[in-house]
Amino acid sequence: MKKQFILYVLLMFSAVFFVSCDDEDPVSSEVDHYESIGMVFYDSGIEIARILRGETTDTLTTTEGGMSSHIEVKFLNENEEIIDSPDNEDKTLAWEFEDATIADIWQHDGEEGAFDFHLEGLKEGETSIEFFVMHEGHSDYRSGEIPVKIEHEADDNYGAPVGYYLIDEESGNTLLTLAESGVTGALSVNVNETSDHIEVEFFDANGIEFQPAAPPHALLVESSDTNILQITGLEEDEPWAFKIQGVSSGNATITIKLMHDEIIGKEFVPINVTVN
Repeated sequence: MKKQFILYVLLMFSAVFFVSCDDEDPVSSEVDHYESIGMVFYDSGIEIARILRGETTDTLTTTEGGMSSHIEVKFLNENEEIIDSPDNEDKTLAWEFEDATIADIWQHDGEEGAFDFHLEGLKEGETSIEFFVMHEGHSDYRSGEIPVKIEHEADDNYGAPVGYYLIDEESGNTLLTLAESGVTGALSVNVNETSDHIEVEFFDANGIEFQPAAPPHALLVESSDTNILQITGLEEDEPWAFKIQGVSSGNATITIKLMHDEIIGKEFVPINVTVN
């Protein structure tokens, strides 16, 4: 009888042990939880704002009817060290405005929830935004409120465009400059690949850089040979950016035109693009 009792106890212990192991989540919520105490915001690699433990003295800004440059997000760990944003597909960026009639967040199609964005100005005013790192329907992190200011755009203080910069939107690096003196830099893309968004920024004879109001202005980019190179990525919500797509090896040119009410206001000389 005593041996049977001992055997019974051992069997019960084994059953409890195996059930506990089977029920245990192999990746605990604590391990999978994204830990952060703050956020840092970058424009072309330059820090423009940060919030730490829900406190900030910075403000995110853009103009009424306009859109900010590409803003990248990173985070702060418990040692206040800058860390990369989550690279898990199940963690996404979300946000909430105090007044969503003043500003909005815009992201490229197919990149919704990514840890970069543009701030869009809907009307002049001030509000605040709070960001969240979402995971499986709940928030792993919330930033606290960050002030947002949308300013009325001043009257145009620039002259006629005489040239432009082509800027890699992701890095902020200037890829090519077209000026009255000629072209500096080069554009290239591989066959069957598409570039990141390339942003156009114009300048006048005094070196003042600008992007005119859209509408009534618009960007038109044309390829000399669509069998070699095609233009994509022209979107209404981001009127001064485009992408180039390599179709076959060779060289083609692109021509950038500044439109005004569907009429060509300025047509620049063609620039060469190499498709490798």
